[in-house]
Amino acid sequence: MAHFKEFAPLQIRKKLLLLVIFVFFSAGVTIVLLGLKSAGESVERAEKETSLLVESMAAQQERVIVGTKYLLSTLARFPAVQSLDPGASNTLFQEIKNEHPFYSFIGATTPNGQVFAASSSFEPGHADLSDRKHFRDAAETLGFSVGEFIRGRVSNELSINFSYPVLDSNGSLTAVLIAGFKLDEYDAFLSGMDLPVGSVVTVIDHKGVRLFQCPARDGAAPGTPIAEDLYRLISGKSEGGIIERIGEDGVKRIYAFKQLRLDAESRPYLYMIVGVPKNLIIHNAAFPILGNLLILATAGLAALFLTWSFGNSMIAEPIKLLVTAAQRIGEGQLGARTNLPHTADELGHLAEAFDNMVALLEKREEALENAYSDLEQRVQERTVELTSSNAALRVEISERKQAESALKESQQRLSQIFDFLPDPTFVIDRTGKVIAWNRSIEDITGLKAKDILGKRDCEYGLPFYGVRRPLLIDLVFESAEKIQEKYSYIRKEGDILLAEADVPMRGGKTRVLAGKARPLYDSAGNVAGAIETIRDITVLKKTQEMLQESEARYRSVVENMQDVFYQTDMEGQITMLSPSASRLYGGSCDEILGSQVTNFWMYPNERAELLQLLERHGVVRDYELTLRKKDGLPVPVSVTSTLRRDGNGNVVGVEGLIRDITARKRAEEERIRLVTAIEQVAEGIIITDANWTIQYANPAFERITGYGRDEIIGLHTSILSSGKHDPNFYEQLEQTLSTGAEWSGRLVNKKKNGSLYDAETTSSAVRDKSGVVINYVSIHRDITPEVQLERELRQAQKMEAIGNLAGGIAHDFNNILAAIMGFTELSLVKTPKTSPVHGNLEQILKAASRASEVVKQILAFSRRSDQQRIPVHIAPIVQEALTLLRSSLPSTIRIEQDMAIRPENGTVLADPTQIHQVLMNLCTNAAHAMRAKGGTLSVRISEITGASLEPGLPDLDGGPYLSLSVSDTGTGMTADVIEQIFDPYFTTKSSREGTGLGLSVVQGIIKSHNGKITVNSEPEVGTTFHILLPETVEAVPPEVEETDRIVPTGRGRILFVDDEEALVDLGKEILESLGYHVTALADSPAALKIFRSRPDEFDLVITDMTMPELSGNDLAKQLMAIRADIPVLMCTGFSDQINAKHAESLGIRDFVMKPYACATLAKSIRNVLKSSDG
Repeated sequence: MAHFKEFAPLQIRKKLLLLVIFVFFSAGVTIVLLGLKSAGESVERAEKETSLLVESMAAQQERVIVGTKYLLSTLARFPAVQSLDPGASNTLFQEIKNEHPFYSFIGATTPNGQVFAASSSFEPGHADLSDRKHFRDAAETLGFSVGEFIRGRVSNELSINFSYPVLDSNGSLTAVLIAGFKLDEYDAFLSGMDLPVGSVVTVIDHKGVRLFQCPARDGAAPGTPIAEDLYRLISGKSEGGIIERIGEDGVKRIYAFKQLRLDAESRPYLYMIVGVPKNLIIHNAAFPILGNLLILATAGLAALFLTWSFGNSMIAEPIKLLVTAAQRIGEGQLGARTNLPHTADELGHLAEAFDNMVALLEKREEALENAYSDLEQRVQERTVELTSSNAALRVEISERKQAESALKESQQRLSQIFDFLPDPTFVIDRTGKVIAWNRSIEDITGLKAKDILGKRDCEYGLPFYGVRRPLLIDLVFESAEKIQEKYSYIRKEGDILLAEADVPMRGGKTRVLAGKARPLYDSAGNVAGAIETIRDITVLKKTQEMLQESEARYRSVVENMQDVFYQTDMEGQITMLSPSASRLYGGSCDEILGSQVTNFWMYPNERAELLQLLERHGVVRDYELTLRKKDGLPVPVSVTSTLRRDGNGNVVGVEGLIRDITARKRAEEERIRLVTAIEQVAEGIIITDANWTIQYANPAFERITGYGRDEIIGLHTSILSSGKHDPNFYEQLEQTLSTGAEWSGRLVNKKKNGSLYDAETTSSAVRDKSGVVINYVSIHRDITPEVQLERELRQAQKMEAIGNLAGGIAHDFNNILAAIMGFTELSLVKTPKTSPVHGNLEQILKAASRASEVVKQILAFSRRSDQQRIPVHIAPIVQEALTLLRSSLPSTIRIEQDMAIRPENGTVLADPTQIHQVLMNLCTNAAHAMRAKGGTLSVRISEITGASLEPGLPDLDGGPYLSLSVSDTGTGMTADVIEQIFDPYFTTKSSREGTGLGLSVVQGIIKSHNGKITVNSEPEVGTTFHILLPETVEAVPPEVEETDRIVPTGRGRILFVDDEEALVDLGKEILESLGYHVTALADSPAALKIFRSRPDEFDLVITDMTMPELSGNDLAKQLMAIRADIPVLMCTGFSDQINAKHAESLGIRDFVMKPYACATLAKSIRNVLKSSDG
């Protein structure tokens, strides 16, 4: 209370000042709190965006893994790889690496790790990869594997390698295929991403060794380990997540990471890490807080000023309400409001801002409460789920304990019996639980009885197959029909099942086991379980198979091969043929056997050449020649032959393979036709791989883009990106193609020289037999000329619309100016020259005259008025343009002019309006170049003789010329911009600031005046336009003398018609002041009616052109139809329907354009009446 009493005596303004300070302090605290919350939300958004970025990188890596696995699994089926053929494999690997340059190495090793084939040259026997992790994993697991950071021993490049086993028909390892992925390919992927400044992207292998880091820095090169604490954080059980830590460069970042695994059970083979600077996120979030505080501070200062100025009861009371509301909000009552009206004064704005701020707080509080309620509900639901799961788990544990007890009793009963059986034997009950396991089966499986007894779910299949799976014993419980249907190799003798199978036993060795199984019955005759005995017959089977294998394999190969296998003796007689020969020959093999090979050669010289090659090399591969079929027709074939030797090494004949290549030859011919067609078409065609890397471009595409074929092949299609399409456009394009649909549309692409072109594009995906996209084909048609024509048409339509608008403006504006000038002239006549008003009226008349000239310029710009070239002095036009421009330029731009000519010189034959237009355009462009920093606009006029002309202007004669230069100190232009500035529609301004027509029009005007325009410019220095116009010796028309401005008077009766009331009154007053008797009307039909009733009472009719109901020319026709000799004088502000020549053809005596001076109208009336009297 004591403090309150001490405060009470203060003046109301001081009290209000203290209250306002308190209110704005509370509001400032609130803004800071909201800003801190916004900063937290910004960090959350950054964490989500970083997680999305690392997920995108992981998806890209997964695509590499899938593609590599598909490639290696496909190569594993190639005959050249399976047969360990180095030559064929080298060629195959080199072709694949050329098609996929992101691989550093593609090769194959023997099972002991020795490289026998590779895409790069290597020294056989000196490339051992047996110690590499990727090789060891593939050899041990017989599955796809990934290695770690290495420098390739063959490629000598930094890479991460993938391996895939090559297995024979028995599942044994015959070779290991290897592909190395270049680590610098990550740069290409990151180049398409827009990473925040200071971000770090790191890829590490399973040991924490860097494979890649961007940006690169000292101490973080590929091959170096990352920090141990960071590796521990990302290598935990979580496959991905967000962490905050200070990086090795001392910058605190938000890191998102992602673990990549080959399958759910394997350890991560790769880690993707993306870090974004946290300080940058918080720094960006702090700007809104500072802005809000600045706004609040500004509002507070305004409030303090108003409080001090108007501190009375009308202000104090609302401030008290604001203080009360702020206190309630500070107590947590977010529903509190000021209860003040939101008027247009300062207190009303303050109350509205305060109420809006509290409403925002209340909404955010409500959102937080809803989020908390939702979280609480989820926790409750999860608690219920866990309770239910725990109950089910307790039941399962109880059942297992009971089963274990029963299992122990069963083991005791059967263990003695089974231990003495010589064959491996085990027993299961009706539920599949193991109840007996003898010593013999322990020996063969290595699994002790105590470890298997009581187990279910086919766990006894683990030591045999490595997985839980049914054995012969499980089929005892199946019906005979089902067994026969699914397992035809199983025999059944009574209730006993017998079978033999290859079993991959533990340790990696496959054994051939013979099994015998039968059911066990209880005392009631019901099946209570089953027993199976096993015998290892591997040695026996191996012996049998070795006897049959050679003959069967040989017979199968020969009988089923598509190629023809043949043998001849030394005399060239065919001694053996595979059955496929009948298909190639067109007859039976019996017809061929015993015949001489010369009977089947189409061209004998080919056989002679083949024999020479055989004698020289001993073997000939893929030799192409032509054979003769039974019907005499030729058939193209590829022959691989070798000399056949006996046991002593003597040559006894020739043997080899013949392959029919008819289809391949046709395909090659078809391909040649297609390639020829593609090479000749006018449309550009490119073919890319699945990653949009260009693999082919036809000549038309080279012509369109300017890139040579050697330059563009191997580049990504983004090289053509113009920046005119956003990333979503390309994403939708790729999404359309991924669905199998064709994409068609327009693209704006960039040529090699940097210029843009419009292309009508059609793209489609090419898929292999499995449906995987392997290529994209795009057809480009350059439609730049068509698009340019469309733009020109649109611009022409705009100009036509401007012309129509200009005509309407001219008509209305000239009518207004006619009234202003007419009444001003009447006022001048009635005002003494000594009166100050007289001077003002003269200024009004001059201004109206200038306005009339502006209307003429508008009509000239829209090409709706005739342009006449007359001798004019340039200097006054320049001064008038600069005076007009000065008012529109900022004060930071200074204007300098240098008129280095004598007053009587500087005369050119020109259209003044067009010269004015040239100056305004150049000066406006100069001002635009200096609008950011200001500068100096300089205009200079001088005379140049022929001797002073620059040698680079061959189009000009000897002169003399008038030189006009416009210079600025603005941003300047580069050389490539200067080359295009006079092109129509080219502009460096935005679409709202320019059309690209200004300088094109300027150049056209100067050329039409037989002049020349050039430009000099330097970036950040300025630009100068030089104009040369030929001088003329013709004299400038003299100005109208005062004596010519005398207004002639007269007598007569005039009918005056105009739809504007003001012009009717003006015309009547002017004409009556000149001595005429006037009947003035604003209704043309009424005027026609009066004239029809008394046509002889009028000596002259003056009519406007554009009037409602009845236009001026129609009125004139009807008046002359009533009285043919009536003179008509036409006045108009502007009309497309009539001009002076057209008016004369209608019989109208004279034609006057508005606005007109009184003298002009009086002279026209005098001339018309004189011609009528004469």
